[in-house]
Amino acid sequence: NGVPRLDYTNGTASILLENQSTNLYTNSEPTSNEGAASGVSYVDYNWSLGFTNATEFTSGDFRYGGSVSASTVNTLSFFIIMDDLSQPVVGANSVAGDFSVVIGGSVMTSGFEVKNFGNNVYRVCVTGTSGTNTGNNGIIKYNSQSSKAFKVVGWQLEQQSYPTSYIPTSGQSGGVTRAAETLNNAGNSDLINSTEGVLYCEIAALSDDGTNRLLSLSDGTSTNRIFLGFNSLSNSIRFRVQVNNVYQAENNFIVADTTQYLKIGFKFK
Repeated sequence: NGVPRLDYTNGTASILLENQSTNLYTNSEPTSNEGAASGVSYVDYNWSLGFTNATEFTSGDFRYGGSVSASTVNTLSFFIIMDDLSQPVVGANSVAGDFSVVIGGSVMTSGFEVKNFGNNVYRVCVTGTSGTNTGNNGIIKYNSQSSKAFKVVGWQLEQQSYPTSYIPTSGQSGGVTRAAETLNNAGNSDLINSTEGVLYCEIAALSDDGTNRLLSLSDGTSTNRIFLGFNSLSNSIRFRVQVNNVYQAENNFIVADTTQYLKIGFKFK
């Protein structure tokens, strides 16, 4: 509600702006089964992140929720703490790792990301193409995998190729949607020279997914503006100057990876 969130990925505080996304789980902090489940239990647990409950897995357990479309790319994520406080290992089959992740009824074999959130809590994110059993989305712990037990909270299922920050749900059928975020009036117009200067930013894309995402200075219209940002071309940076809707300058630059932080300066006069 108008308060920016900060991302510390590059070691300093940066404003986090995210595309629209929906958490398809009905209950992201469940106290009972949402879909098919077996063997899991629901316990009170105080997480360092502020959660107060957890889904507990021991051996031969599984829990599913949400619903996806068949043969689509989805990302499932959750917060986890292992009982032995080790780093969790996602298994690509029924004998590897501590557990496996299922999307659309299919065990995911790649696309794993494990992020350390401190205090032995990790966020596991898995991206893959769903199978045909569209309601089976979650975790399965096979008897043939490690004997380690663990707790899970903050379940999130998104129909896109990358995870976004946590979107809580509490009983909403079809999940909860967070609107796309924008940053307006980032600078005081009295401090910006409208005829010359440098537009500078240090930015990283959440994904190289072919969408335009632009940072601009303008008079409130698209006819008089300068902008720079990510282009629809893969790993492309774009800039443009427009005066009375006439292009004064425009170009694209291909870089190695737009998901890594880039320092971009554009001098205009």
